[in-house]
Amino acid sequence: MAYGPLRTHFTSRKRVSIDAHLCVGCKLCMRGCPLGNVIGYDANARRAYVDDALVCGGCGACLRTCPANAVHMVEELAQGALSPRTAPVIAPGQRRTTP
Repeated sequence: MAYGPLRTHFTSRKRVSIDAHLCVGCKLCMRGCPLGNVIGYDANARRAYVDDALVCGGCGACLRTCPANAVHMVEELAQGALSPRTAPVIAPGQRRTTP
């Protein structure tokens, strides 16, 4: 007997994004990042780039230090399933009650 899919929830997370056309290559965003390894620098193009967006905590320190407004925070939605411990189990013929 199928009861349908697990209930899902969405969480939002902010991550850094750099506009390469606006970046002036000053490296202030790299110095402002408390994690230190989110933003990289391309010496040939003389521009900063996002090295590892998954590490980004979304604090916005790099955003505040950029004089060219090239750094932006992008909000992402991540979908996840509720764990079996928190998913309500409802037997056929029963209704869910809220506490």
